[in-house]
Amino acid sequence: MVSCQQEAVLRPVIFLDQEQMVEIITDLQINNAIVLQEKSLGRTTDTLSRILSDSIFNRHRLSKAIFDSNLTWYLTDPKKMEQIYDAVLAKLQQIQLEKTGSISDPE
Repeated sequence: MVSCQQEAVLRPVIFLDQEQMVEIITDLQINNAIVLQEKSLGRTTDTLSRILSDSIFNRHRLSKAIFDSNLTWYLTDPKKMEQIYDAVLAKLQQIQLEKTGSISDPE
């Protein structure tokens, strides 16, 4: 018999607060945009994606495993994840405004 209950996700030992998660996810979204741009130009992006991701985790002084465990923990609280992603969107819009002078519609 399979249980429908989820196992409790414990708070990670190395815990990232919401502000840290916003910074990291923002960087990862910028990374994804760069990779998609390169891919649209017909370039191979596997190595680029890995290098950029490694650079992000190094800059934030953490491993992908630490980030993943924190992301898993935050995903158990949809309200907190919504707050994080709202903050990421606001940060990306601010960056775009600073770079281009305008904000494009994300849809």
